[in-house]
Amino acid sequence: MANISGVVGGGPAGVAASASSSSQDEASGAADGRYADRGSRDDGAGAGVAGAARGTSLPTPTQTASPEGTGYGDGDDFLPSPDEAEALFESFRGQNLRYFPFLHFRPTMTARELRSEKPFLWICIMTVASRVASQQLALGTRVRQIVGQKLLVENERSIDYLLGLANHQLGNKPFMCLFCQIAIGLVFDLGLNKDPVDGMNPFLCWKAAQERADREKNGATAPASLFLKNQQPRTMEQRRAVLACYMVTSNVASFLGKMDPLRWTPHMDECLQILDSHVTVPSDQALVALVRMQLLKEEAGRLSWRPEVTYDATDGSRTPPSMYVKLLQGQLQKILQNLPTELQSSDTIISQLHCAELSIQEIALSSKTNACVPANLPDVARLDILYACLHAVKAWFEHFFTLPPAAYYAIPFTFFAQLSQCVIALYRLTIFEDPVWDRTSVRNTIDLIATLDEVGDRFMRVCSEAGLNIDVEDGNAFAKAVKTIRGLRGNWESTLGPFVNPVTAAAAAVGPVLGAG
Repeated sequence: MANISGVVGGGPAGVAASASSSSQDEASGAADGRYADRGSRDDGAGAGVAGAARGTSLPTPTQTASPEGTGYGDGDDFLPSPDEAEALFESFRGQNLRYFPFLHFRPTMTARELRSEKPFLWICIMTVASRVASQQLALGTRVRQIVGQKLLVENERSIDYLLGLANHQLGNKPFMCLFCQIAIGLVFDLGLNKDPVDGMNPFLCWKAAQERADREKNGATAPASLFLKNQQPRTMEQRRAVLACYMVTSNVASFLGKMDPLRWTPHMDECLQILDSHVTVPSDQALVALVRMQLLKEEAGRLSWRPEVTYDATDGSRTPPSMYVKLLQGQLQKILQNLPTELQSSDTIISQLHCAELSIQEIALSSKTNACVPANLPDVARLDILYACLHAVKAWFEHFFTLPPAAYYAIPFTFFAQLSQCVIALYRLTIFEDPVWDRTSVRNTIDLIATLDEVGDRFMRVCSEAGLNIDVEDGNAFAKAVKTIRGLRGNWESTLGPFVNPVTAAAAAVGPVLGAG
């Protein structure tokens, strides 16, 4: 489960207050002696595409093998039993992966086999799937201990750690930025962001360079394959992993507003195209669409701050924002049209689609009406974009409210980052001052306060409907999020004042008159 404590408080310029830190914010200590390291070869068999060629991950100077076997504190009483682990694994496969399909397990894979092949991914899956609060807290602490000891102290590198961090959604809010940088560092060290051949540059591989120097000193000519030995083609698992890292870090960067995501590279674009053109599992098409829409969201965000985007109708040297909006909208519709019909109606695609539409239209919210435009001349294009923003927000919330509260426990952090963006956009639209903008119409379309009430009510129902056991005093992330929502509601309601629906008010006024006859 993604930590959503304070999720509606993220975003730019302090529009919403951030939530209090989770009670899980213990310092990450070294893992105890029961965390064994027996070294195994990571061949991607645990999550590779059925029928696809499997091979070792690309060797790099800093890569070491993933720990094999159990070795994750087998004696700890908070670890799930074998039967519990199987149930949690099946729950994760059937629910969590529906919303963030970056992993593919062979149909016969068991939790025990996964624990043997990819122990860090296993413990991260147990953490997000656990429905007992105290167990989830303890597992989360163990995850941070493993990261600190194995990645930072012992400098281990493997695809297991990257998949685990992406699945863990980078931990609680206080650790998100740090874990993002660790995940990005893993991508760099594993060479997943660049072509395997480019990743074996002799000037960046000390050992290979030394071998070349020794051979030349002895009069031998280094063969061309010296720096390419043991290379294997990029696996589908590796391609999914780097795209998942981009998705997670991009959403966290947007949510926190204080870091950059994994930088998009030509090789990542190649990975995206290969997953799209060599479809072996349907979930790959969903992942490709999610990533492409995320790229559009980032592009829209960059356009919002470019000085050449202007509403000055008299400045013919600058591109009006409506042109950018039209271009990005066309690309967004193309992404949707290329998806199979069954995926077009999936919850994760619909949510990302509405949020991408909002990001594209938000270009209007980041610009000022130019003084050269006469005050009595409505900017029709600008008004259209503002209303498109409003309807994108409304569409996102309408879909979010169709999900049962029990499903909120399985959805990834990306959904809650979208929730934060939509709440902030709705607040800005509600208070937006412009001669052509009718704020009463905004509240008639979707009322901010009523929407916050609905979100809070649904979060309160998650524990009972998802069958969670909250056996800790501080409650879980949903309880903390409700406190944040209530705080925002109080602050914003005092600013906005009570909302009286004009239709309801008119009916109340006319009712006594009609009844008098």
